Amino acid sequence: MKRPIAAGSLSNLEAYGILVLLAGVVMILVSMLNNVAFAAIILTYVLLNLLYTYVVKHIPYLDIFFIACFAGMRVVAGFVLLGLPIAWYFVSVIVTLFLFVMTVQRLAEISVANILARPVIAKYSPRVLKFFMTLFLMITVIMYFIALSFVALPLVYTDSLYFLVLFSVYEYMAFTETKKRIAEDGFIFLLHDKRTLTMVVLFVLSLVVLGIWYIVR
Repeated sequence: MKRPIAAGSLSNLEAYGILVLLAGVVMILVSMLNNVAFAAIILTYVLLNLLYTYVVKHIPYLDIFFIACFAGMRVVAGFVLLGLPIAWYFVSVIVTLFLFVMTVQRLAEISVANILARPVIAKYSPRVLKFFMTLFLMITVIMYFIALSFVALPLVYTDSLYFLVLFSVYEYMAFTETKKRIAEDGFIFLLHDKRTLTMVVLFVLSLVVLGIWYIVR
C-alpha cells in the first residue's frame, strides 16, 4: 500500500501543511483561468471529497459510486478547461469503467481479508459485488461501442477493437492468482495488462487516423 499517511511515513501535521499549500496554489491557478464553470466543478469536487472522506467512504456501494463520479468530474473539468463541448458518451465510458474496476477491487479485497485497511469491506456482499461486476462490465462495453461509433465510425478496422475490448477484461475478471495486486491498486494492475495497453494504443491511433481523415477529406 503506497499511501504515505496510512503507512505512517507522513504525519497528520505534515499532511495538513501540504493540503493548505496545494489548496492555495489551486485557488491561485483557478482564479488566473477566469473560468467560472471550471471553478464551480473544482469547488464541487472538493466538497464531495470532504463528504466522501468523513461519511461516504464508510458506506458500502455508495463509496464506489462516489469514486466513479470523481473520475467523471475530472473528465468533464478537462473538457470545460479546454473550452470543448462535453462528450458525455466518453464521460459515461470512464464512469462505468471505474465502477467495474472498483467492484472487482472490492471483491479482491474481500478475498485477501483487507478489512483492517478498509473496514467498510466487511459490509460488502460477494454475491452482490459479482452481480454489479457483470452489470458494470456490460454497460461499459456497450458505452464503449457507442463512443467508438461517435469518434471512429469511418475507420474500417475498428470492428477488431470490439473483440479486443471483450478479450482484454478476461484476465482482470479472473483475478484468483492476482487478487492481492488488484486489492492494493486495481487500476495499476489494469494498466500493466498487455492486452489493455494494446487496446488503449489502438484506440488512440484510431483517434489520430480519424483526425487526419477529417483534415484531408
